[in-house]
Amino acid sequence: MFHECSRSASPARRVAASAGILVALALLALPLAAQAGDDGIQGVWREPDGGRIEISACGDLICGHVLADDPQPADGSDYTGYAVLTGFQYEGDGRWAGGTVHDPRDDKAYRSHLTLLDENRLKVSGCLWIFCGSQTWTRVE
Repeated sequence: MFHECSRSASPARRVAASAGILVALALLALPLAAQAGDDGIQGVWREPDGGRIEISACGDLICGHVLADDPQPADGSDYTGYAVLTGFQYEGDGRWAGGTVHDPRDDKAYRSHLTLLDENRLKVSGCLWIFCGSQTWTRVE
């Protein structure tokens, strides 16, 4: 037996189509949400010892470079442009992970994550083996 085709979709098919459209829109919005989260961390930050780090986007990730050393290191080294933060990805809720903090003084690298405490304070945490520590940086401008 043949059934006559109806020109209007059943309520179940309309709901399924609407759900599919909503899922597609949500998936398209994910990269935009991640990028918007990254914007809150970008800028110039001051370390507790007075050094200034510029945090910016490096492709899809976040990185940070030393600005002109101020104060100048005691050994006279110039770390200007040195990449101290590399490979951070926004996880949500003001947190970036999967990155590395590089210390130019001893050339060591630490697994790290960053947490934006508020618009002017950034917690930088890192671990080497089982030894972990953190610093709070303040936004310069």
